[in-house]
Amino acid sequence: MKLANTIKNRAVALLIAFLMNGFSVLAVTTATQLEFTAQPAGSSIGASLGSVVVQLADKSGSNVLSGGTVIKISLNKAGGFTGVTNATTDASGKATFNNLKVNLPGNSYSLLATASGLAGATSHAFNVAKGSATVTVTSATNNLIYGQSIVFTATVKAVAPATNALTGTITFKDGTVTLGSASLNAAGQAAFSAKTLSATNATHVITAIYGGSANYSNSTSGNFLQSVSKLTLTASGITASNKVYDASTTATLNLSKAALKTVLAGDVVTLNTTAAKGAFASKVVGTGKTVNVSGLTIAGASAGNYTLVQPTATANITARSLSVKATGVNKVYAEPRRRRSRSPTTISAAIHSRTATPTPSLRTRTSAQTFWSPFPASPSRARMRPITF
Repeated sequence: MKLANTIKNRAVALLIAFLMNGFSVLAVTTATQLEFTAQPAGSSIGASLGSVVVQLADKSGSNVLSGGTVIKISLNKAGGFTGVTNATTDASGKATFNNLKVNLPGNSYSLLATASGLAGATSHAFNVAKGSATVTVTSATNNLIYGQSIVFTATVKAVAPATNALTGTITFKDGTVTLGSASLNAAGQAAFSAKTLSATNATHVITAIYGGSANYSNSTSGNFLQSVSKLTLTASGITASNKVYDASTTATLNLSKAALKTVLAGDVVTLNTTAAKGAFASKVVGTGKTVNVSGLTIAGASAGNYTLVQPTATANITARSLSVKATGVNKVYAEPRRRRSRSPTTISAAIHSRTATPTPSLRTRTSAQTFWSPFPASPSRARMRPITF
């Protein structure tokens, strides 16, 4: 009897233990909380946080295999959070969130997972970096002449996946020299008008620097090469003197009133006439003949921005006067009955000119000339016929 009671008590104890263990097993299948099994990845604005997974779990943290639970994801602070933020668990108790994005840069972001009747979960902290931008710069013309103003335009574009509006300031530089700055407009462009670029260097290296904003990092454009040509100067007030033909093209210049034209206000440029020379276009006689001027130069602090065109003047070359000397041949008196003699008289002539070279040729001839009287005389005049040069 006593043995039977002992066996009975042990059987009851085993049954109770079995029943208690069975209830414990049943309790495990009930979800009480949420857990992140795939954490969000750090990114930059507009970029995906990766594939984020939330799992149903019991109070001990074991996975609960149960579908149909709606889980909601949110951000712990304002950050322009976008993407599909509601998902339903599958048969394994998992809810997967893809293409979640944060559109404002910042640190210590985290995701919050919630579901009705369950304890929520918080993801690991992550950071979101500023977006990147590209900058290009152009000009209104690449045929700039010294003294002209020019407009440079910088265009800033967001690098995908960033899509936030671009704001901020552009600084324009010529090499290491700052030209000025301008703010971006709604189209992401900024324009700056430069007054005068030096022509001392034919090519200027222009860059545009984007200072960045709350959403974008700073960025610098590539080099833009801007050509600048020198401004042409002319000289006025130079005249040339008329001259008598001397078989040369040399001209005498009058430089007392020589002056430069079109020098920009504030520039220091002077005209140097020390080596100036003048030359007629040709040596022949004429009126209003062109005289070419050479040897003028410019100097001064701003001279490197200019190029000087040698001017021209006009003057006359007049014919040179020549003199002719004729010599008659003496004769013996004869035939008094005749009033006049028709004996040939040889005439020779010479040109009197001190400077004209080569000497013009004189054509001479022997011809009958008439004495004024048949009677002896010393000297006696003869009537001359024309002589040809």
